[in-house]
Amino acid sequence: MAVLSRELSSIQSLFTEDVELMKEAETLSQAIAEMTNKKISTDLTLTRSNRSSINPGNLSTEITSIETQITETSTVSLNQNKDKSLKKKLNLRYTGSDSGPFLIIVESKSNNNIGNIHPMNLGKKLINSGITGIKNIAKKGKNRLAIEFISGSTANQFIGSNPFLKENDTDVYIPSRMVTCKGVISNVGSEITEEDLIKRAESRVQILEARQLRRRVAKDGKVEYVPSNSWVLTFQGRNLPEYIGLWGCARRINLFIGPVVQCYNCLRYGHTKINCSGSKRCRNCAGPHEEADCILSNTPKCVFCEDFVFQML
Repeated sequence: MAVLSRELSSIQSLFTEDVELMKEAETLSQAIAEMTNKKISTDLTLTRSNRSSINPGNLSTEITSIETQITETSTVSLNQNKDKSLKKKLNLRYTGSDSGPFLIIVESKSNNNIGNIHPMNLGKKLINSGITGIKNIAKKGKNRLAIEFISGSTANQFIGSNPFLKENDTDVYIPSRMVTCKGVISNVGSEITEEDLIKRAESRVQILEARQLRRRVAKDGKVEYVPSNSWVLTFQGRNLPEYIGLWGCARRINLFIGPVVQCYNCLRYGHTKINCSGSKRCRNCAGPHEEADCILSNTPKCVFCEDFVFQML
């Protein structure tokens, strides 16, 4: 069970950096939980009378089979959801009210990792091809580069008219955090829809997107994700309004704080596994190997300070 839990967390963590995917990730997580509960209840339900006769090798095989199904299902669904999120990002632009920095992300769409290109070499090619207004270029992982421009207009022009990067199997977009902000409203009626919030809400700042949060509940031994009365709203610009009005009711806007992002490859914070350029670290002993190959699983260490962790018995 511990192995399954870690695998589920690992799959979801790959995309927590991209907040636009949270709605799809929650739905997928619910499907994974239902599949896992069904499989475990069917194949791995043990009674006291027969636990002693279970073959550990067979149990390991069952767990591996479940993990394979989860990984295959998640890979297909999350790839589809990532494409939807990217389409939204490609439409973002800087406006006159944005104060900078004016960043553009250049991301590889395939295994041709653009992060392996030296920023100075890329700068030479871009400037020689007529691109102007570049202030700085820096690596942002193994398949992403960040290009900073001197103004929002030059950054927008780069997105709309740059043929060089389009020919090299890449996507070019503005990070949503640079031109939008997110807030949470609570105590929303059960009949309120996404369309109500986007098109009918009274707000001094334009609402670009709305998604309903779900809460995790356990019922009859099964985990379910049910709709809550809280919504996350994405606003145009970096200034969060204090209130919005909807159908005669006012609701306070609180700042939305996204989940902490941790890499399940190097186990450091601030990036995810798909953008990691570091070495694999074992979460049991902090060694440079996979958890399945660890021989010190009974004496866990902190991966940061390498002190031994004492487990509660």
